[in-house]
Amino acid sequence: MVDDVLCLCQDDTIIWVNQAGAEQLGTDSQRLVGTSFLDLLHPDHSRTLVGGIAALQSDPKGLPMILSRPDGGTMAALVMTKDFGDGLHGVVLRDLTGRMPAFDTLVRAVTRLEERARDLSRQASFDALTGLPNRTLFMDRLGQAVHQAERNGQMVGLMFIDLDGFKLVNDTLGHDMGDLLLQETARRLAACIRSGDTVARLGGDEFTVLMPNLGTYQNAPNVAGRILDILKKPFDLAGREAFVSGSIGITVFPDDATDAMTMLKNADAAMYRAKEHGKANFQFFTADMNAAVEERLAIKTGLSQALERGEMTLAFQPKLDLKTGAYTGVEALLRWNAAELGQVSPAKFIPVMEESGLMGRVGEWAIDAACRQYRDWLEKDGTAPRVAINLSVRQLRAPGFVDLVRAALNRAGLPASALEFEITEGMVIRDAENAVAVLNELTELGVTLSMDDFGTGTSSLSVIRRFPVNSVKIDRSFVADIATDDSSLEIIRAIISMGHALGRRIIAEGVETTEQVAALRRLGCDEIQGYVLAPPVPADRLGLVLRTPSPL
Repeated sequence: MVDDVLCLCQDDTIIWVNQAGAEQLGTDSQRLVGTSFLDLLHPDHSRTLVGGIAALQSDPKGLPMILSRPDGGTMAALVMTKDFGDGLHGVVLRDLTGRMPAFDTLVRAVTRLEERARDLSRQASFDALTGLPNRTLFMDRLGQAVHQAERNGQMVGLMFIDLDGFKLVNDTLGHDMGDLLLQETARRLAACIRSGDTVARLGGDEFTVLMPNLGTYQNAPNVAGRILDILKKPFDLAGREAFVSGSIGITVFPDDATDAMTMLKNADAAMYRAKEHGKANFQFFTADMNAAVEERLAIKTGLSQALERGEMTLAFQPKLDLKTGAYTGVEALLRWNAAELGQVSPAKFIPVMEESGLMGRVGEWAIDAACRQYRDWLEKDGTAPRVAINLSVRQLRAPGFVDLVRAALNRAGLPASALEFEITEGMVIRDAENAVAVLNELTELGVTLSMDDFGTGTSSLSVIRRFPVNSVKIDRSFVADIATDDSSLEIIRAIISMGHALGRRIIAEGVETTEQVAALRRLGCDEIQGYVLAPPVPADRLGLVLRTPSPL
């Protein structure tokens, strides 16, 4: 049986055609998509169709016409069309050469076109992974809700939800597990909302909740509270347990905005305020957030070209041995002097860098830049301090990461002992088996490893024992209160005792006062790092710092 040509056209443009039918026309379906349907008609027919494809609907049983095939030939065909609304038309082209049209098969062809049209409509409006409305459908519903509320004097609530910790799950457990988490998140959110509300997925780990008839302000935090509670529960991802939370921004029409796009921008700003307040909470939009939104957008835009423009540099902060008074190495810290924004704080640009997926590329640059700088110090001074670099989860999971490190060392002609990598508990604990394998490779290469921010996560003896780290860095939040708070002092005492029992050196970071130095020395801390010793300085000033004996 010869296949019919089945087309879907938006206005007069072909947006889909079946491959078997395209072959009947002597061409490929991909070559037809995007072309005008009228180009398939003989010029004598196309000249008479002033109304375009819609003019073919005059006869429900179809019209006999001559087609101009793309390969130069002609074909007699029966043309049958169906209007699906919004300018979308289904077209059946049946070859009349040597056969008569059977109306029942034409009906089946139209039915197939209707099914394809429904599929395309769903793909255009719903998220393929979660089945939730996508950004396009959501913005349409938000616009309708605002319009309706404006006429009826009602309030519209909008929540912007971002998953805290999703990128870590995605990077450590893999994208398949990340997809499972997003699907379960969609189900949980749908269970929290009121009748008439809409949950949508905008993309990535960003979700929204539209409350078209909010009623009172209090209804928004009630729903937000349920969402926060349900997201805190563990996720079972094919037998593997994962934990995330949600940061929620809330905005209300007409108090905060008068149109859909401004509402979405405001809810996004409030969500980032929730993250700044420690995550796993909700915040209402306030007017002062607009400036923060604009700044964040400018940072994101600037970061995309920062490396190419040579705006990224490294600053170096030394570490000191408390027993010998000798400098033991330096930590390389990213600095960004943007052409439009000036000097941008790492506290502002690093979170944006992580969210934008730029950390891997910038991290690779940092390793290479640190190696080049080490080589430069050697050539100028005959000696150089070991350079510690912070690793991201994305780098640690990247295929061939150890080879990348080896290549950077080889380009600079350096031994692996020139580098030290700082990792965090959260980076390695969720995918411990793979992390241990990569860290062992780095250790075998000769790179030194340090556990950073110890004490802020699931700190335990097993964490230090399991991973091949040479040193443990006590988080600055404990160091800040060591001279005034007994609990912080005891925590540090326990970390030092635990680390020494396992043969690890203990480094205190964020040390700012001589009182803190004295307390750390009494507790047996091995090294310190912080402003009491020296601030991060450019490479060309580090030599002077290291040549100056420390008074500590």
